Amino acid sequence: MGEHATCPQWLLHLIETEFYELCENHSDPNRAKHCNFFCVDCTKSPPFCDHCNSNNVHKGHQVIQVYRSSYSPGIKIPVIRTLFDISEIQPYSINRNSIIYIQQRTSKENSNGSVINQSQRPLSNHNYSETNHKRKRRCESCQWELTTLEDSPHNYKFCSVECRVKGSNRSRQIEDDIEVFGSINGCDEQYCYAGRKRRKSIPRRSPLS
Repeated sequence: MGEHATCPQWLLHLIETEFYELCENHSDPNRAKHCNFFCVDCTKSPPFCDHCNSNNVHKGHQVIQVYRSSYSPGIKIPVIRTLFDISEIQPYSINRNSIIYIQQRTSKENSNGSVINQSQRPLSNHNYSETNHKRKRRCESCQWELTTLEDSPHNYKFCSVECRVKGSNRSRQIEDDIEVFGSINGCDEQYCYAGRKRRKSIPRRSPLS
């Protein structure tokens, strides 16, 4: 199976896109526009600025506005949750907006490895305390430290959309490898270990029977 065989093409394009570059169509130094809009419906369409968007360049299409915090692009949760399952991605509150990050978190965001500052905090119901020294979870894909504690009821596993996609692909690859192993060794699915089931042992006669 290909690495991104089941991932929507628009999502891969979103992850690969560099946002907040100057718009080539509106590059007046006095009115510079940054490209922070993305079209879900147009394959490989470059990002565009708010002026392009107001000119109906993508009229009738699903358009997403991208925000930037700590050098990283993010999307408001009410927008992205209608297009993609974000239940396992750590959300953040930025200027009173709930967002998730698009790309894998990097060390350039904060030299000490922390993702918490005065303008960037996890949502208030995440059971987070600055004085709480309990161990925090880490992203299962890149090991970035999340703001969710290990004993938190929230099932956050990834720091970003990119890591969520990588984690899902890795899980599917493991399942495929197990299925291939069972097929090569002639195991019936009912008896072959597939991550959830144990191979049945061979029944033996009682020595007293």
